[in-house]
This record gives sequence, structure tokens and C-alpha cells, in this order.
Amino acid sequence: MSLWKDVQVSLRTMRKSPRITITVLATLVLGIGANTAIFSIVNATLLKPLPFRDPGQLVELRADLKRLGARNVGFSVPELDDLRLRAGIFSAVSVVWRDTCNLTGGDRPERLEFVAVSPNYFSILDAKPQLGRLIDSRDTANGFAEAAVISDALWHNEFGGAKSVIGRRVRLDNDLYTIVGVLPPQFHHPSTPGLHLVDLWITSGFSADPFPAPQRSLRFIPGMLARLNPGITPQQAQVRLEVFSDSLRRDYGSDYPATAGWTLSITPLTEVVAGSARTLLTSLLLAVGLILLIACVNVANLLLVNATARQREMALRLALGATRGRIIRQMLTESVLLSLMSAAVGVGAAAIGLRVLAGVLPSQLPRLNAIGLDARVLAFSLAIALLTTFVVGLFPAWQASRTHPGTAELRERGGSRSRRSAGLGKSLIGAEVGLSLVLLVAAGLLLKTFWNLMEVNPGFNSHHLLAGSFRLPTPNDPKADEYLDIDQRTHLVRESIRRLHGVAGVENAAMSSVVPLNGPVVPGGFRVEGVFEKGDAPTALEVSVTPEFFSTMGTPLLRGRMFQESDDSMSQPVVLVDEAAARLLWGGADPVGRRVRSTRDIIGSRLRPAPAPWMTVVGVVGDAKLSSLDEIEVPHIYESMYQRSRRQFGVVVRATGDKAALTRDVRRAIQTVDPDLPVSDMTAMTDLISNGVGDRRFAAWLLGSFALVALLLTCVGVYGIASYSVVRREKEMGIRSALGATRQQLVIMILRDGMVPVLVGTACGSIAAVFSGRMLAALLFGVSSEDGLVFTCAGFTLIVIGVLANYIPARGAGRIDPITALRNE
Repeated sequence: MSLWKDVQVSLRTMRKSPRITITVLATLVLGIGANTAIFSIVNATLLKPLPFRDPGQLVELRADLKRLGARNVGFSVPELDDLRLRAGIFSAVSVVWRDTCNLTGGDRPERLEFVAVSPNYFSILDAKPQLGRLIDSRDTANGFAEAAVISDALWHNEFGGAKSVIGRRVRLDNDLYTIVGVLPPQFHHPSTPGLHLVDLWITSGFSADPFPAPQRSLRFIPGMLARLNPGITPQQAQVRLEVFSDSLRRDYGSDYPATAGWTLSITPLTEVVAGSARTLLTSLLLAVGLILLIACVNVANLLLVNATARQREMALRLALGATRGRIIRQMLTESVLLSLMSAAVGVGAAAIGLRVLAGVLPSQLPRLNAIGLDARVLAFSLAIALLTTFVVGLFPAWQASRTHPGTAELRERGGSRSRRSAGLGKSLIGAEVGLSLVLLVAAGLLLKTFWNLMEVNPGFNSHHLLAGSFRLPTPNDPKADEYLDIDQRTHLVRESIRRLHGVAGVENAAMSSVVPLNGPVVPGGFRVEGVFEKGDAPTALEVSVTPEFFSTMGTPLLRGRMFQESDDSMSQPVVLVDEAAARLLWGGADPVGRRVRSTRDIIGSRLRPAPAPWMTVVGVVGDAKLSSLDEIEVPHIYESMYQRSRRQFGVVVRATGDKAALTRDVRRAIQTVDPDLPVSDMTAMTDLISNGVGDRRFAAWLLGSFALVALLLTCVGVYGIASYSVVRREKEMGIRSALGATRQQLVIMILRDGMVPVLVGTACGSIAAVFSGRMLAALLFGVSSEDGLVFTCAGFTLIVIGVLANYIPARGAGRIDPITALRNE
């Protein structure tokens, strides 16, 4: 009953002070709402368990040849068997071979994302079908089995959601498969963020066509997914895996030479799915936490001032018999009500904010479809509301309870207690300024990073450049592969480029083995002829291109010559290198005429066990960024596509005109050469550049918004404390004025007192900003985490705001009439 009375009194008090109540509510709604929105994103992408059974036991396996500079070299079939049967670490291991395939036989060819897996893949993830069945032990085969499982999206987009899809035969890369099941909408293949969603799953034993006969040194399996044995942590598994890899190196020394540095490693699947988003989101959560702290400081100052103004009321209550505990409870009840009301409105504001953020969230964030307000998010909102209650309400309540029920308190509103409250308020302002500086510096660093990225010279002219890709089919029977021979692939490429030049608006066209700035390119190791092979091999990005590639991209030739049409399978292997590769491999010497070879083929990776040939450098081209804009000094070695080509092709077209029409005409031109080749992902190069900096742009935009909010709250807080100081010292101002103090002296005195906490907070905040900047190091580009210009601008901005926020009340102090002030007292 007494609690209900406290609530009634609190509501009545709020109605009596509407301005303070509205200000507190607005400030807390801003802090709690922003924290709830960002936590919703963090919860969905980092904290929420993966939708699989015991996700902490799921890991991804990787093999490297560290001394050859080769990463992710893959696994051989004997190594797969060893990990399954001999390691004693995993309860189940599945191959994960992600690729694309061409779906043909319909109105038009479609390019699909697929994963080739072992039959136990779905049992490892404990997946259940929406329709039909999943791949299991019944589908065991040496090569590819006929069974295929499709995603819910493909089921609806390609087959109209018809239940008759079960048992339907589809043609993938010219091979027939039977659809046996459909996955539920919430199931997605766990992978690094930013990749396309998987459309279908097929299974294989990887020991028969189209795969070569198993050999330990023939590593063509790109990756593996495994479930740890019960009771084994990922850290323990890594230690055991290192011991196991040592034993394999001893048992099969010829397949694992010491010069290769073969190692195995595991990564928890949760880390794989999170990708690089963890640093970004953790930084944003800390930043929005600072916003809440700043809001709490402002509210604490408001409540402290309010508690000081209510000293006479508290003294009267104590005189009438109220205990100090009763006073504290009453004040805390008011704080609880304010916090809970703020949390309720803040959750609604967060829901609106998430809709706004949905339009700017970068594709690099994982599990975007899981973002929303769930029970954990609501519990978080309630928790920070209750925490806010104690942060902002406890000291004002304790301060109010210390009121002495003597006559002095009943008569006066000022005194030593007011001065102590004012001193505490200034301390809080110093903390607020320091927190704001941390946010300003973080926002400045990311804004400068984004600016630097947008100003980066990619090494080519991105304007009027379109890029897309297609993939050649890989039938299970090599005899049915019409593109098995490189001469057949060369004919397709040459004829496609010839027809692309005939498309209206096309100025130039070329092909490469990668789509520039459309994802990471895995580097490979290279050896230089005449250089003693010791230690780790230097690495470079290996790219196959047609002779027109550099003229289409606008990348200059610096020395030597470009590729020619005669650089084909019948001529000596040649390469072009960029300046970074020339510096890395030959130092200051001219590389033209020198020879290099890849270490990747020496160790028989993928499907090419033959030793790599020596390739002669015929020219040096300018540096270009083909993987990402933030790569620094990444060397590239370019091979002639007519001498060495793969099955993935990037199409680069320089053209003017309507993008939609150009995309349609480019597809049509290539499909006149082969009607079963779907060209996908045609995108303007400027859009690829923009997408590549999406995570930095999002972080800069959000932290910039937070910094502006922090500045606003800081300005309000400084102004409020300065105004309160003037009101509290009105009698003092009157006496000083009566004794001869000029208006300018009074203004300077108020400014001096008000700027002390601002300057102290700026100094302390600068120290804290140094450490917070280091946390952002992984997101920065072209700027130091201790950049002097950013720190100077942030500090100067806060000092200017402090001066302005203090000057307005100070001017009022200079206008105080001494007679009026003394009469009021």
C-alpha cells in the first residue's frame, strides 16, 4: 500500500514539474531507444545461437601451406578419411564445396549457388525438411549422387511452391538430378557474410568422376564442416589437431615436405558466420552505450538540481516524521517510473529505428533476416532501464535524504548543500564532456577512413564500366565436357568478346578470372627463377585476363608489352606483373624477361597435379585494386587467359547508355555463342566500389549520428549546469555588483567556473579516446588511431560548445540588478 502511495506521489510530482519530466523522458528515451536498436542488431548477428543443434560444437576446418605462402589449400580424400576415422576429435565430418552451377532446360538458363556435401551434412546440422526428405546415407556414392535438396526461396521462385516438385528431374551443368526435399525458410547454409544464399545441396563421395582418383597430395576438396566430440572445446580440439597433423607428417613424409609447412586449423562456426562484423558491431554497441551514459549524466544533473530545489520540501517531511529511508524510497520510485516509461517508449522508438537502419545496413553483416525485437532484446531494455534508475536516481535520492530538518533548511534554499550539489554537477559535466570526446574522435576517425577509401585510386577508371560473371558447366562425365580443353574455352571467350564489341554503346570489352572488387581473391605463392627457394614463398594475387583487359579497365602499361592474341596454349607461357609484384619479387630490378612459377600447382592443389610451368614476364602494369579498396601494396600476377583459364569468368564492359538495356544486350551477346550460359550480377563498377565500403559507411554514418546526439546532450548539460549556477549564486552576483564588479568581470567569472569541468573533461576524454581508437584499428584505413587532426578538431569543437553553452547564462549573470537580487533574498 505504501508503494502505491509512493507511485501516486511520484506521478503528482511529475505533473507539477512538466518541463523537467519531459526533458528527462526525452533524454532517456533517446539513450534507451538507441541502445535497444543497436543491441537488436548485435543480438541477431553475434549473440543469438546459430539455429543448429549444439552450435558451439560446430567448427570449420582449414589447411594451409604456410612456408609456400598458400592459404586454404584444401584437403585430399585420404585426409578426409583420416579426419573422420583416425583423429578422434570429431563425431562427424562433412565436405563443404561451395560453387555455382547452371540450371538449364527451362525458359532461360539460371545461375544457382550450390553446396556439394557429404551425406552426413544435414545430420551434423540436425536439419529437418519442409517437404520430402534430406540427403542422408541412402545417397552414398563415389561420385555425385542424383539426389538434390533445394531451398525454400528456389522452390517458390523457380517452381512456384508446388508440392509436385518432389521427384522432379532438373538439369544442372548438363547432368540430371532428382529433387528429393525442400528445406524450411529459416534454414541457410552457414557461411561468411556477404555471400549469396545457397539455392541447392547435392552430395558426393568425391572419389569418382568428375574427380580424380584419390591421392594424399591431390587436395581438391576446398573445405570441411565438422562436429566435435562431446566434451571437447574448440581450443582443446585445436591442440589435438596439431598433434594429429604432426603424426601425419611423420607417417607420410613425402606428401608433407618440411619446406611446405602443412598445418591444420579449426575455426568455430559462430566466428565464421560473424566474419569481420564483430569488431564493427562491438564498437557500435560501446558507442551507443556512451550515449546512454551521457544521457544518464544529463538526467542525474537534472534530478540533482531538482533535489536541491526540493530541500525545503524534504526538510518539512523529515520534520513531520518521515525517515531518511522513506525519502530515498520516494525519490527512487520517481526514478523507476521515469526509467520504465522511457524504456516503454524507447522500445517503440527502437522498432522505428530498426526500420530506418534496415535501408542502410551493409551486406557484410550476417543474419540480417534475424534482426528484430525478441524476448532477449526486451529483457535488455528492461535491464538498462533499471540500471539507469540507480545511475541517475541513487545519488540525488541520497542527497535529498541528508537534508537537515532544522529551521535553516525550512527558510533557505541555498547553503553548503547547494554548493556540494553544484560541485558534483560540475564533475558530472566533466565526465559528460570526456565521453562526448571519445565519440567525436571515433566518428572522426571513421569519417576520415570513409573519405580516404572514396578517394583511393583503384588503378582503373570505374566510370561507364559494367561487370558481371558467368560460369562454364562442369558435367560429371568428363567426356561430356565441351569446355574441357583450353582451346575450346579460348574459342568461347574470343567469340564472346567479338560479339560484345558489336553491342550498341559498348566501347571495349574484356574477360578475367575475377570480377574486380566483387569479393576477396585468394593469394598464391610464387617462386622466382634463380632465387634460392628457402623460407615462405612470397604471395601474390593470380588473375587470368584477356589482352583487352587493361585497355578496358584503363590500367596503364609501364614497361614491356601487353598480352597479344598470339599468347595462347601453343606459345610459351607469359605473365604481366604490377608494380607491387615487381617490387616484392625483384626489388628495384627490371622484371621484364625474368621467370616465375606458382607454388600452388607444385603441391597438386585442386584438379591439376602437374607441376606449374615457368612463366616469362613480358610487361609491367600499374597497380590496381581487384579485391578491395583497402588493400595496400598487394601484388598481382596476370596470366593470359588463352594460356591458362578457369571455369569462372568475369565480364568487364566499358559502355555508355541505359544500364538495364546494356545488361540485357550483354547477356544476349554471350548467349548467342552458348545459349546455356547465364550471365549474372551485372553491376556498375561505381556500385561495386560503393558496396565495398558499405561497412565503413554504415559505421561512419551511425557513429557520426551518435556524436551529434552526444554534442547536443553535452551542450544542454553544460548550459543547464551553468544556468543553475547563476540562479544559485544570484545573491553573490548582486553583492559583487554592489561592491563594484563590472558586468564583464561577472561574465568572465561564470565562464571561468563553467569551463573548468569542460577543459578537464576534454583532457581526460583525450586519454580515453586514444584507447578507444585502438579498438577501431581494424576498421581504419589511411588514418592513425591517434590522428592529431581528428583529436584537435574534436577537442576544439567541445571547447567551443562549452564556451557558447556557458556564455549565454554568463551574460544573464552580468545583467543581474543588485537591489533586486538582495531584495529577493
